[in-house]
Amino acid sequence: MRNQQNTMKDTTRLFGKSTKKDWMNLRIKITGQPDEENNWKAATNLLKERLESRYFRPINKILNMRLTTGEGFAAMTLICSLIEFLQSCYEGKSYIFKAAESKLIYGNSGDKFKSFLKLQEPFKTVFNKSVRNPTKEILNYADDFYINVRCGLLHEAATNNGWVIKSRNSISNSKVIVDVSDEANKIIFRDEFFRSIKNYSDLYLKNIIANKNDFNEQSLRDNFCRKMDSLCYIDGTSENWWT
Repeated sequence: MRNQQNTMKDTTRLFGKSTKKDWMNLRIKITGQPDEENNWKAATNLLKERLESRYFRPINKILNMRLTTGEGFAAMTLICSLIEFLQSCYEGKSYIFKAAESKLIYGNSGDKFKSFLKLQEPFKTVFNKSVRNPTKEILNYADDFYINVRCGLLHEAATNNGWVIKSRNSISNSKVIVDVSDEANKIIFRDEFFRSIKNYSDLYLKNIIANKNDFNEQSLRDNFCRKMDSLCYIDGTSENWWT
C-alpha cells in the first residue's frame, strides 16, 4: 500500500486494544467469506474503536471541560485532523507526500479535506455554496474553511477571515453546524459540528456492513479494506479483490 518497509509488529495496538493481528485474521475470513455480515461487523468495529479511542472520546472530554475559553480551538483542531482521514477511508486511498493521485494513493491533502466537506452529509449543504466576493483561492465555503479554519488552526493556532468558534447554536435549538450568513462573522458551532462528524462515521460504517456501493468500480467495502491494510502496513496481494 505504502512505499515503506513493513516494520510494524503484529501485536501493535491500532484499534483501541485490538491489534494489527486482529485485522489480519479478519481479512482472511473476509477473503474466504465476503458475504458473511458478521465478518464486516467485526471489521468495522475495529475502525470504530480507533476513532473512538484516538479522537471521539478525547474530543468529547475537551468539549465537556467548559473552560472560560480555549476548548473549542483544541477540539476543532483535532476534528480538522480527522476530516481528511475519513475521506481517505471513504475513497480507500493513503497519503504519500506530493504523490500523484492514483487508485491507491494521493498527495494533496487539501483536495481530500475539501472533498469531504463538499460530498458528505450534512456538510455539503453548506460547504458547496459559493462565497460572496470570491478570490482565486476561495470559490466556495469548503475552500474558505480549509484555508482559514483547518490551515489557520494547524499552522497558526488561529482562525482567519471572519471564522469564529462557538459552543452552541442558539438559533431555536436547530442543528446548524455553521452559520455563514454574515461574512464578517462566520460561526462554527463546535458541538453540533462534532456530533455531525460522529453521525457521519456511524452511517459510513453501517453502509459498509450493508454493502452499499457508492462507486462505479469499487465499493465502500473494497475501499475500507484497502485503508485498513494501509493502516497496518500490509501490501495488497492479488488474492484480495480490493487491491
